[in-house]
Amino acid sequence: MAYFKHVFTRSDYVAAQARINKAALNKHSYLGPEGQLRGTLGEIAFEKFLMQAGLSFNFVNSTQYDYEVVFPTKTVKVDVKTKARNFELRGYFEGSIPDYVAEHQKYDFAAFVSLLTGDGAVGALSFQSAEIGGFADKALLNAKGVSKIVGVDSFGSGNNKCKISCTNINFNEMLSIDEWLAGQSKQI
Repeated sequence: MAYFKHVFTRSDYVAAQARINKAALNKHSYLGPEGQLRGTLGEIAFEKFLMQAGLSFNFVNSTQYDYEVVFPTKTVKVDVKTKARNFELRGYFEGSIPDYVAEHQKYDFAAFVSLLTGDGAVGALSFQSAEIGGFADKALLNAKGVSKIVGVDSFGSGNNKCKISCTNINFNEMLSIDEWLAGQSKQI
């Protein structure tokens, strides 16, 4: 499966910090300010993907969804879901949507982004790159997603440990970038 990879530059971090400074802390982020940085970097990588694909978009910055992506026949609402990892994406890795936002959010698709940390890197500039791994609508999440509940499924460590109740889907079960782009270009 092919992923879109964006290598972060210092200007990406400056843009992320400027965006964060203009926004209130998202009360839905269980990671607080660190989560806001991760999410914003995921959004910036997603914007780079959209620009490379030649797509127009509006950054909405709502708690219901992040983007309106304009295709020739329709506009699609996309929410970016970002997770930090120590390894490049593999098909069996999971994207997650916290249960506490599932009913509130009104996206057509979730785009799953993986931030890659550097070897032993810590601090604000620790993310080297991002990969757009795939897309899922709510029907696909309901069909292929697996619920994990804190206290019941709290296994593993690091990114494999269930920190909050959520629905997870493996990247190899999501729509690939090519499948998502082709599906949005069809006539309604």
